[in-house]
Amino acid sequence: MKRLTRDHIHHTFSPSHAPTLFVQQNENFVVETIDCFGGAITPDNPSADPPYRTLNPVTGPIYIEGAHVGDVLAVTMHDIIPEGVGVARCGTSSGQLAHHVCRSKSLSDCTRFFDLDEERKVVTMRECTSHDNDGDRNNRIGAISFPASPMLGVIGVAPSGGTSVSIPTMPAGRHGGNLDDRMNGIGSTTYLPVNQPGGLLSIGDMHASQGDGEICGTGIEISGVVELSCRVLKKDSVAPALSSPAPTSSRSSSSTMVRSKLFEVVKGKLLQAPLPSYP
Repeated sequence: MKRLTRDHIHHTFSPSHAPTLFVQQNENFVVETIDCFGGAITPDNPSADPPYRTLNPVTGPIYIEGAHVGDVLAVTMHDIIPEGVGVARCGTSSGQLAHHVCRSKSLSDCTRFFDLDEERKVVTMRECTSHDNDGDRNNRIGAISFPASPMLGVIGVAPSGGTSVSIPTMPAGRHGGNLDDRMNGIGSTTYLPVNQPGGLLSIGDMHASQGDGEICGTGIEISGVVELSCRVLKKDSVAPALSSPAPTSSRSSSSTMVRSKLFEVVKGKLLQAPLPSYP
């Protein structure tokens, strides 16, 4: 089985990136990914602050034989295997509820690390110590465990246009990109419009688990390995033309909304809602 290593990473979706792997339709292949921080944040360096332009590295591009402009690329995730230690970080500048996050003097206070069990079915947050207002390390937070649900945050193809066109991996758009949709998990198929010959697919930003979006920072960011395959739906057999990424699973299907007016309305209503209080 062909394998694309995480040595082949980049930080933009662009026709200027030369293919690093060529695959046939319906051919299973393996792609290695690195976490969204590029491996910079570790238990030994919890305060690392990698530059914004280096976030969300993706592995690729992958050229799918027979994919032509106007076609639709169907990308199926057969397996997603997280590896190593997971990391999550909340902050005041990322996510719909970021304004509810308290500012901290240290990035390490906003960072947590997570381990997977041997079967990679359970995620456990490492026990940590938080600071109180006096700076004393006496507020203990015990370990928290929950089911693993691995998925990909970034999946996309090269955008339309010439080689000068370049879209960072952080935003989402018609080309895909940083979708952060938990439906993009094992067994799912994501449909993307083909804008360039071969599609030029790239993936990354694996999560060991994530809720419905990243409302105040990140998911459980982690490196790993993905087994996937692609098939091409020819443009004359697809009606109407695909205008946005569309993830599907065995249980449901959806269309990804990217900065639409509806999104802004929903966000406004959400921010106006009072937060629940807990004893």
